[in-house]
Amino acid sequence: MEIENALVRALNRAALDLQQLSTVVRERELEESLVARLGESLPGSVSRQARLNLEGWRGVGNCDVVVVSNDGNAPNLLELKWGAGTLYNCIWDAAKLATALHEGAARRAYLVAGAPASDWQSGQRGAELFGSKLWDVPEFMDHYRREFAYWKGDVNTHPEILPRSFSTKSLCSIDAEIEGHQWQLRCARVVTMNGATVRVDDGHETESTTDARRPTH
Repeated sequence: MEIENALVRALNRAALDLQQLSTVVRERELEESLVARLGESLPGSVSRQARLNLEGWRGVGNCDVVVVSNDGNAPNLLELKWGAGTLYNCIWDAAKLATALHEGAARRAYLVAGAPASDWQSGQRGAELFGSKLWDVPEFMDHYRREFAYWKGDVNTHPEILPRSFSTKSLCSIDAEIEGHQWQLRCARVVTMNGATVRVDDGHETESTTDARRPTH
């Protein structure tokens, strides 16, 4: 599909951009390069830090990159992470993107992360989200309860209602040499599976009541 082909091309070009920087590479540099490269190859608009309003996650933070097409469909959302020891943050982003898809706030959604190759190879928590896997959300929340407990005390917002399940599908992995070290940029698509939801506070499964909440393809 057009967005995914463009995203892979943009990530490859962004990796080259980052390799050529003489300054310290941060998430901001990845974000700026990716927005510019996507804007070169996709119709519509590509913007940074767009506000999200989700019923099941009140007060959720902005989305890093938003691609809006000219066909009137919901936007494509990208959440980015960059840096050594940061992959665990993708756990939060995966749940956030799954919620946006479930509520019809996104047409497609993608996780993008850049980290030292050693972080990926050592299997840091969050790295597994860039493989192809079906996630049962009650099990997902239980497996990552340590991270969500930390975030519940660290930020003012937390998920209240999540889709019952979602999947992640590996899209690409790109090698790069950043500041003299081997890094990898990886991307995975997040896909929601059905209309059922889970109330996070008590793990109670509820049925969707809004027609706009639909499986994504």
